[in-house]
Amino acid sequence: MNCLECNKELFGHGNKKRCFECKTIFELERKRIYSRKIYSEKREQKLKIQLYRSCKTCETKIDKHTRNVYCFFCASDRKKERESVEKKNRRKNFTDEEKTEIRLKRRKRRAYLKSNGLCTECAQPITNFVKCDGCLVKERSRLKKYRRQKGVKPLGQSGAEDYVFNLLANLVNRELVFRRHRSLIKNLVTNCFLELDFWIPSINFAIEVDGPIHRIKGLYGDERYFYQREKDLIKDAFCLENDIYLLRLDTSQPYWLDEKQLQKILSQAIRRVSK
Repeated sequence: MNCLECNKELFGHGNKKRCFECKTIFELERKRIYSRKIYSEKREQKLKIQLYRSCKTCETKIDKHTRNVYCFFCASDRKKERESVEKKNRRKNFTDEEKTEIRLKRRKRRAYLKSNGLCTECAQPITNFVKCDGCLVKERSRLKKYRRQKGVKPLGQSGAEDYVFNLLANLVNRELVFRRHRSLIKNLVTNCFLELDFWIPSINFAIEVDGPIHRIKGLYGDERYFYQREKDLIKDAFCLENDIYLLRLDTSQPYWLDEKQLQKILSQAIRRVSK
C-alpha cells in the first residue's frame, strides 16, 4: 500500500493511509484550522456579533449580512403569488388614454409609498432601500437577462476569477472545470450550500480566489469579515476530511501579477493531484 500524498510504500501493520512525514503535516494543518476556529469564536463573543437572523415566516436561520428577510422557500412562494397577480393584470386590454391614466396613478402611488418608507412595488415596510428584498431579486433577474442579451459580463463575476479560468483552460479541458459550484459543501447552520470558485471533480481539486474581503477587516465591516472567515474554515475542514486538494490563491501576493509564475503554481498543483 502506498501513501496518499507522496506515493511512498508503507510498512507495518494497521490501516495506514499516509507516511510519518505526510501524517505530521496533515495533523499540523488540522490543528491550525482548529486554532483559527477557536480564535474566531472568541473574537465573536467579545464583539457580540450575531452572524445569523431568523426568517419572518418560518423562523429558519438566514445570513445576517444579506438583505434577505425571508428564507429561500418563503421568498419563492411570495414570488409565485406576485407573478400570478401580474399575469391576471396583463390579460386586460387597455386603450391609450387608459394607459396614460394608469401610469400617472402609478407615479403618484410610488411617490406616496417612498415618502412613507414603504416598498414602491408591494407596499411592504422597508428600512434602507426603495424596494423590498423580493422586488430587488426580481429586478436583478431582469438585469441579468438584459446583460446577457447585450453581451456584458454577468453580475457577481469578478475579473480575478476570469483571469484564473483562462490560465486553467490551457492546462485542463474547459468542460471538466465547474465555476461557482454550489452543491458540494453545506453550511449546517443555515442549510445552504457554499460556493467554490473552481471545482474539478475528476481529480478532486478545488481552487479559491481570496480577494481583499478575506484578509482586510474594515473593508465591508466586522460582521462581513467574520462571516467570510467562518465560511473559509468550513470549506477547509470539509476538504481535509474528504481528501480534496484545496488551493487558495491570494490576490495580494507577488505571484498574482506574474502570469508565468501563477501558471506554474497551477500546473504543479494539478500534477500533484493527478498522481
